[in-house]
Amino acid sequence: MYTHRKSVWYGAVFLVAISAVLSVSTVASANSSYTWQQQQQQQQQSLSNFAYSSFPWYFQQQQQQQQQQQQQQQQQQQQQNQLSCSIRAQPTSIQQGQPATLTWTSQYATNGSIDNGIGAVSLSGSVIVYPNQTTTYTATFTGQAGTVNCQATVIVTNVSPPPTCSIAASPTVITQSGQNATLSWSTQNATSGYITNIGSVGPSGAVSVSPSQTTTYTGTFNGPGGSITCSTTVIVNINSNQPTCTLSANPSNVQQGQPVALTWTSQYATNGSIDNGIGAVGLSGSQTVYPGQTTTYTATFTGPGGSVDCQTTVVINQQQYQAPACTLSATPSTVTAGQPVTLYWTSQNTNGGNISGIGSVSLSGSQTVYPNQSQSYTATFYGTNGQSVNCYASVNVVPIVPVYNTPTCTLSATPTVINPGQPITLYWTSQNASYGTITNIGSVGSSGSQTVYPTQTQVYEGTFSGYNGSVNCFVTVNINQIYVPPPQQPPYVTLSQAPYTGLDLGPWGTAAYWAFLVVWCAFAAYLIVVKRVQNKLFDYVMGSYFGTKRFETRYAAGGMPIVSPVVEDAAAQQVDTIVPHADDAADTFILSQLRRG
Repeated sequence: MYTHRKSVWYGAVFLVAISAVLSVSTVASANSSYTWQQQQQQQQQSLSNFAYSSFPWYFQQQQQQQQQQQQQQQQQQQQQNQLSCSIRAQPTSIQQGQPATLTWTSQYATNGSIDNGIGAVSLSGSVIVYPNQTTTYTATFTGQAGTVNCQATVIVTNVSPPPTCSIAASPTVITQSGQNATLSWSTQNATSGYITNIGSVGPSGAVSVSPSQTTTYTGTFNGPGGSITCSTTVIVNINSNQPTCTLSANPSNVQQGQPVALTWTSQYATNGSIDNGIGAVGLSGSQTVYPGQTTTYTATFTGPGGSVDCQTTVVINQQQYQAPACTLSATPSTVTAGQPVTLYWTSQNTNGGNISGIGSVSLSGSQTVYPNQSQSYTATFYGTNGQSVNCYASVNVVPIVPVYNTPTCTLSATPTVINPGQPITLYWTSQNASYGTITNIGSVGSSGSQTVYPTQTQVYEGTFSGYNGSVNCFVTVNINQIYVPPPQQPPYVTLSQAPYTGLDLGPWGTAAYWAFLVVWCAFAAYLIVVKRVQNKLFDYVMGSYFGTKRFETRYAAGGMPIVSPVVEDAAAQQVDTIVPHADDAADTFILSQLRRG
């Protein structure tokens, strides 16, 4: 029995020892790894200091490249800060009195102004104008780069017809004191008027007059197309023998060659005549005439009391043909091949047009084109009278010239100091180069890396070539002539963390690891101590219940427990003192528990 107990205690001690060794080995490996990382960082810092002191030209070259890049950025910024402006009119063609909107923008300007009465303006904005005639507006902007001008033209057309008027008096002769006459007038294409001896009047109307003497009333009427005058006379003749007459034309405004009916009447006259080729006429009547130009007809009637004249005017409307006009512009006027250009065009007094390379177009508009070479665009517009007009715009296409910069390169090695035959990695980059070579390697790409195994100190030279020349870059790899292996340090353990498992499992993972060790040791103690105490207690209870007989628990094949009384004889008692066989060195109780599991 003593031998069995001793075996059990040996097993428990063995399990605890294995757990302790595992924990200590894990901590040692973790601290060793931490110490190795510190050594690697110190070595890399030493190599960086060595490279800076050994190859100062490399770092100077890097600084020169940075300075060149900064200069290029400054030049690009200066090119972008060029002063510019633009101004447009919408619409570009209006009738007299209509509004047009001027819109302008500028870049890198500090102040600006527009002529023709507008004055100082903001750097961008718009204003509404009402030009009475075709006007070109010039915007001037000033900045640090100087002064720049831009223009926009508003074309003013007058398509309103000229006004016409007629005025008449009824009666035209007043023969009694205090007698009234009615003046009546009418107009076309007129908005206001004025009649002498009356004052301001509307485009049409009537008024009663009572002149004390013969009076001529002259009306002046104004409209968008101009002004016109017409008149009539009221004769005051208190003598009843004084002849009177009237003469009128219908219509009073005609086109050249159209017929006009002249009508006349007279009183107290014995004969009469009308000038301009008509001659003697009756005392009243009418006649058709075909004036070729504006004509005033005068009728003269005579009688016993004297003579009298009366007049009427026929106005010939001359059909005016205004010559066609057009404008054509391109924005921008200078581009590189394939960039967009917007063509803007306007026309006046036209009914159709076309642009070369585009075809038929509206009377005004815009269209975007993409020329690949310098191009001159011709716009042709046709007027209502069969005339035509051409306008032109040119676009200068600048060919794209490739810019080839001087090639640059870098060549480095990691590490730069090795023992004979150890590997190093060469790294190279280049700019503005199409191909390159490296000594002891051969042709390489514009950038890349390669591992080599030099056995002696070696200078690697990279040559990279491009359209604008070639450039060389170097790196030296030094070989230790006498190789001294690094000193071997004895292993040691540093507890920098308590507890530390050697595994970066975090707080929860570390807690789980130590919980597993505690459970494992508790299980071993359970097998060794608790189970045996339980069986001893069971034997004691069974012995007390059945008298002095003792019982023991045995296990049959398959792990089933069998309780049987212990034989109380000398031979049986000697069983406890028998030394177990070598094959039965393991604790029977532990083996039985394993078989039950």
